[in-house]
Amino acid sequence: MAALGPSYEREFGQQVEVRAALHCGPVVVGEMGSFKKEIALIGDTLNTTARLVDACRETGEPVIASAALLEQLVVPTGIAARALGPIRLHGKKSAVELVALQATSGR
Repeated sequence: MAALGPSYEREFGQQVEVRAALHCGPVVVGEMGSFKKEIALIGDTLNTTARLVDACRETGEPVIASAALLEQLVVPTGIAARALGPIRLHGKKSAVELVALQATSGR
């Protein structure tokens, strides 16, 4: 995306911005529709993940993960994890511990 940025800006007049949110938890999966079937994913996990994307915009961080996810995996070499602290997300009763992820220069 970074390499193609200048050509996108010339063609569309805007820079490309990418945000990513990582979270984990249970998801309900179902098939909806009778004529045109679609797979539907619903649940609090997806709602929280969508709110994490909003938090990316609000904090200026391109990639945010929940601390709940990072507790279940090992952050790969070349990725720095920086705690953002508990952040109140729209529609959530409790604040969620968030972590910004960024590639390190030694990658």
